[in-house]
Amino acid sequence: MKILQFAPYIPPFPGGQERYVMSLSKALARKGHYVEIITTTKFQIEDIDNDNNINIRTFNPWATILRNPIAPGMIMSISSIKDFDIVHCHNEHSFPSMIAAFGRLLNRTPLMLTVHGQLIFGNSLQDSIVTGYERTIGRTVIQVSDSIAVLSNNDKDFISKIAPRSRSRIFLSSNAIDVDELKKNEENHVVCEPIADLISKKKSILLFVGQLVKRKGIQWLIEAYSYLPNDIKERMQLVIVGDGPDKEEFIDLGKHFDSRISFLGYVDERQMPYVYGHARIFCLPSLSEGCPGTVLEAMYYGIPVIATDIPGVRDHFRDVSILVPPGDVTSLRDAISQLFKDHDLSSRLSERGVNHVMNGYTWDEVADRYIQEYQRIIRER
Repeated sequence: MKILQFAPYIPPFPGGQERYVMSLSKALARKGHYVEIITTTKFQIEDIDNDNNINIRTFNPWATILRNPIAPGMIMSISSIKDFDIVHCHNEHSFPSMIAAFGRLLNRTPLMLTVHGQLIFGNSLQDSIVTGYERTIGRTVIQVSDSIAVLSNNDKDFISKIAPRSRSRIFLSSNAIDVDELKKNEENHVVCEPIADLISKKKSILLFVGQLVKRKGIQWLIEAYSYLPNDIKERMQLVIVGDGPDKEEFIDLGKHFDSRISFLGYVDERQMPYVYGHARIFCLPSLSEGCPGTVLEAMYYGIPVIATDIPGVRDHFRDVSILVPPGDVTSLRDAISQLFKDHDLSSRLSERGVNHVMNGYTWDEVADRYIQEYQRIIRER
């Protein structure tokens, strides 16, 4: 098949959705399909090793609204849609998905939409803008899509409320890990010196990995860590890996609450096996997620996970992690303390997490499910 994907960004732009698009494209290419990606990210094409089965076309954004890049030049790509067997766009609230939906109205090429969780900023003005968009333009994108993949049952209900007639076209998918890529990084791993330094000081590591934006709940993690009993804090260091627009604000917050917080910024993929391999607890206190890839990676490495009790996390990880209410600093602090002290609980969650990820959350399996869905809607067209 010839598959055309529309996405706001792809790596090296940081983020779970970006990695999802790239990992899915690579898995499809490995299976012999040709994939073209239309995006706004500048990307080093030589980094892709898929027998030239992936091509990337980038357009410069004129503006970025609520972290959504607006690139009018993408309109030029509509004329090429007819050359593909299927178009796949990501998130009903993205500008590239608007272009893909417009192209669907002009062409008979089927359109697949993947919804990567509900967009929640935790800011009343921004969230009201998102709600208004979802019930107008977002609804149109959903309605013209021939199939809609969601990452949780809650998102299925959410999409059904926005566009009730689309419910029969929704199917449940998930995020995944690229086992081959992770193994390659393990074989070629590089020591992460800040982590090595903490290990030499006999420090246990409480780890966060992700984009440094407020909806990830890092502010609550910093606060919860600062309120841990002193005997735990003396033996455990909070390590925050990632970059993002709110990084400086989090650094200032960390200095205000506790100086024993390490901000590592972006960490090379070859160093991540060392980082994950030495973490005692992984924590993701987000306000909104689809099916977070960082949780899957943490579980792959056998790290017990604490996350928030939100739909995208609950649907996939309720039985293999500790879930706490979003924004509840006391519950988050207590969960960290409990998991640090209870070695039996930690071991059980570690074992369950590894088994959970390796049985249903690999990209080979997820790509196969997408291929079956592509073929189905192509036949129906």
